Amino acid sequence: MKYRVLFLCLLCCMVAKAQIPYYAPTTGHGNLNGYTSLKFRPGVNAQETYTSFLLGLGDYATTGVDLYTCGKEVYSGLILRGGFMPSRYLGVGLQVAPSFRTDDNMRFSFLTTGLFLNGDILNDGKLFWAANTWYTARRGMTDDIDQYMYLGTNIPLPHGQTLTPMAGTIYSWRFNSDADLALGVYWSVGKFCFYLWGNDLLKAHPRMVVGLEFTIPAF
Repeated sequence: MKYRVLFLCLLCCMVAKAQIPYYAPTTGHGNLNGYTSLKFRPGVNAQETYTSFLLGLGDYATTGVDLYTCGKEVYSGLILRGGFMPSRYLGVGLQVAPSFRTDDNMRFSFLTTGLFLNGDILNDGKLFWAANTWYTARRGMTDDIDQYMYLGTNIPLPHGQTLTPMAGTIYSWRFNSDADLALGVYWSVGKFCFYLWGNDLLKAHPRMVVGLEFTIPAF
């Protein structure tokens, strides 16, 4: 049992699952976007945290920094992102983020590249799709390509609030493991979004994410 728990802890740090969906549009010129989350598996002592801050540079580009922790490991990195929506039915975004291990003299650890696609399915915007493709090149390890596919709906609430439940699948383009089910919901209140996400829901230790996001004018 001891070695099984250690293996689960290591797996949590190596595989980025239960991730909230990313969309093509960027933060917007002069806006500051912040996101922070806690990832955990009930019954396993393997908590993760992720925090990022992005500043909009023009209408189609953002840059920022992030911080990721997993056990005693701490990583920080840079984020460069661009995106646009030529149509309400199709948006395209791209992100590049090198990460460095801050508890090991800022040694380069991995490079993450993301391709974000999304768009409306219905004219009223209540049903939409999102696809995130993540390519991760790790120092001294095999590269990974993971695919996230989601369908979502927007449920209007009083006072301009919105509830957005989503469901989808996660799978590797290496096709070396089973596909996974991902479920989540976020609640939009003004400039804030509150997230509850999860995957591995049918396993003994499902992975859960609780998060908070905000976007405010910076200048």
